[in-house]
Amino acid sequence: MRTDFDRAAEIVRLAAEFEWTWSRDDLDRFCAAAGWTVTEYRELGASITTGLNIARPGGTANLDVNSVKKIDFGVTDSLGEQEAESSGLLGVWFTGLCSRLLTELGLPTRREEGRMRWDLPTVVVTAFRGERKDFVSIASPQYEAEQDQIDEYIDKWDEYFGSSSDEEV
Repeated sequence: MRTDFDRAAEIVRLAAEFEWTWSRDDLDRFCAAAGWTVTEYRELGASITTGLNIARPGGTANLDVNSVKKIDFGVTDSLGEQEAESSGLLGVWFTGLCSRLLTELGLPTRREEGRMRWDLPTVVVTAFRGERKDFVSIASPQYEAEQDQIDEYIDKWDEYFGSSSDEEV
């Protein structure tokens, strides 16, 4: 099983220093600067080969008509379902990833179970633990602000009306 936290940290540093406009053109410019390849464009997304030293070095970009919303990429190998549930390896990997990014970016802006986020002037960087592997997200500050508002609205809704997960079906 492999991880590539050093290369992930290099990419995060590049993202922090990149001259983002968050237009769709930024995807090609950023991928070229990172040594990545966009392998497929779709109307609202793109697939990316990252070249990280893991079994499936890939990522995705979320796009709209005119802009890049965010880019997610894997930084670890993917575990099988049973191994992911029983080994604790994802937690160990996530700790290693966050430690490396703390060295690169300093203290995070937000921190919660399985997620650490840095709100930088032109980019928001998030490390997060998936079900079977760990990821890094590079996002537009505007996109993240919109997502934060949605999350806040949902939290208030759940607080006022009760969480839908508490109800019996």
